[in-house]
Amino acid sequence: MTNKVRLDSIARVHVGKSVPTEAQLSNPEHDTLAYLRGVPDFGEVSPMPKFYVSGVKPHVQIADLLVSFSRSIHCVNSADRPYVVGGCVAYLRPDLSQVDADYLRIGLRQQLNKLSSLGHEVFKSTPSVNVLGALELEIPSIAHQQIDVAYLLVAEREIEALSNAAQRKQMALAEAFTNMFQQNEVKSTWLGLVQLGLVVREQGLFMYSGQVAQQVATLKVGSKFGEQYARLVEAHFVKNRARLVQVHHNDILICRRSGAFVPVLGVCESGQVVALNDDVELLRPNRESFELEFAFEYFKSAQFLLDLNLLKAKNRSRWIPKEQLETAVFRIPNISEQRKLLEVTRPLRHELDIIKTQIAELRHKYWEHCERVFNRS
Repeated sequence: MTNKVRLDSIARVHVGKSVPTEAQLSNPEHDTLAYLRGVPDFGEVSPMPKFYVSGVKPHVQIADLLVSFSRSIHCVNSADRPYVVGGCVAYLRPDLSQVDADYLRIGLRQQLNKLSSLGHEVFKSTPSVNVLGALELEIPSIAHQQIDVAYLLVAEREIEALSNAAQRKQMALAEAFTNMFQQNEVKSTWLGLVQLGLVVREQGLFMYSGQVAQQVATLKVGSKFGEQYARLVEAHFVKNRARLVQVHHNDILICRRSGAFVPVLGVCESGQVVALNDDVELLRPNRESFELEFAFEYFKSAQFLLDLNLLKAKNRSRWIPKEQLETAVFRIPNISEQRKLLEVTRPLRHELDIIKTQIAELRHKYWEHCERVFNRS
C-alpha cells in the first residue's frame, strides 16, 4: 500500500546560491569546498565536481539529496561530502523516519522523468522551493521501500565498477595516442581544421533568414554523468537567422564553449537537415587526412586538447573564437602512422567496446526495474 505525499512533507527543501565566476577555482586548494553549478557536475549516483570555492560555508551535508535540472535535463544525486551549490541546484534533507534516502533519490528522478515529458512548471525556471516541495510522490512503508531498491543499489554498484574499468581503458588508450606525439620518428603533417574537414559555408553550411517559418531540430553538445555527447533538441520553428547543415553519420561536433569533439553517430539520420547551436561547429573528417577510427580517438587525445586549450588561453575567453578554429594548425600523423597505431590499440579498443556493451545492457535492466517499481500505479 502506498500513500501520496508532498515532497516537502518528507524532506526539507532548499535552493543554493550562485557564487561569482571569479571566485570559482578549477583545482582544489587548502580549505576549499567542491562547488556544483548544475547538470554537468552531476554523476549517475554522486556528483563529479569541476569547480571549488573557499571562504563559503557548505550548504549540503553528506547524504543530502541534490537536484539539478534545466529545461530538458535533470539529475538527482546523493551527496558524498559537503558541497556548496549554485542557484540551479536544489538540495533536500530527507526525514529518514518516513523515507529511505535511496528510495527518494531514485523515485524523485523517476517522477521528474514523467513531469519533464509533460512540460511541468518545475522545468520552466530555476529551482523553486515552493514548486519543488509541492511535487507529489507515491511512498510505501519504509520496509517496502528498502526491498524495492535493493536490486537497484546492487546494479548501481556494478555499473560504477564497469564505468571505472572503462575509464581506465580509455585513459590507457588516450595515453597511447599521447605517446605517439612524443616520438620524433613519427611522420606527421601540420594541418588546419578546414583542411581536416571543418564545415564552413562554402562546404555545405547555409544560413536561414527566417522570412518563412521552417521547423528543424537543433544539434548541440550536452553533458551528463561527466561525459559530453551530441544531442538533438526536438524540432521547433527557426527564428531570425540559423545555420543549417545536412549531417553525415561520420560527422563530429566541436563545442567552442568546452572544447569537446563528439561524434554525431546514432544521434541524427544521415542526410538530415539540422540547425547548429550557437556554440558548436561541424567537422566532417577528410578521408585523405584521417582514418575515421583514428579521428574519433585523436580528438580526445591529451596533446590535441592541450593545443585546443591554448587557443582559449590565448584569447582569454571561455569560448574558442570561430576564427581561431579556422586558422589554427595541428600536428596530424600520416595515414600510414595512423594505421599502425590503430593496429597496436585494436585489442584495447575491443576490450573497451565489450565493457561499454555490458554497461548498456545493465543500464537497460536497471531502467526496466525502475519502471516496474515506480510506475506500479
